[in-house]
Amino acid sequence: MNPTKRNTIYRVTDCKAKIIVKRIKEMGEYRFDKFQEMHNHELEDIFHLKISRSLSYTDKEFIVWASTTKMGATKAYKLKSTLKGDFEHVRGKIVDYRNFKRDMGFIIEFRDAQLIVNKMTDRKNNYPNYSFYYRCDENQVLNAMFWADETDKAYYSEFGDVMSLDATFRTNK
Repeated sequence: MNPTKRNTIYRVTDCKAKIIVKRIKEMGEYRFDKFQEMHNHELEDIFHLKISRSLSYTDKEFIVWASTTKMGATKAYKLKSTLKGDFEHVRGKIVDYRNFKRDMGFIIEFRDAQLIVNKMTDRKNNYPNYSFYYRCDENQVLNAMFWADETDKAYYSEFGDVMSLDATFRTNK
């Protein structure tokens, strides 16, 4: 029988280094029982440790700015590593960038309608001939929106065309 090979980046070296901690039940404390310091291999690079993979505020900000330019997490990671000189100088890995971008999408998902309503209302308040109207259902879910600027209104008076978008087309909604 052939044993299955583990899918891991770590090497098995049969290292004897270890720390054994025992609990003293009567006192509810712990004590070191055995400590073997000698390794039979080089210690792993800090690059692989979870603490060095946590993204800093500037890393997260970089991912957000990259996503506003329609750049995916993988390209953002590659760009950051190019700017820093090599991937070893970038905190986190590609998977950390992807996970943050995914989590960022979950946060925005529940506020995206409010973001667009705020943006359009701001335009209506600041541009003299800008029209914006929206409608929500009884659960305060945005279900219809209309907007037109001065150019759109001129085109409509000239050609009489209107474009309508159905956001639920080919979905189960």
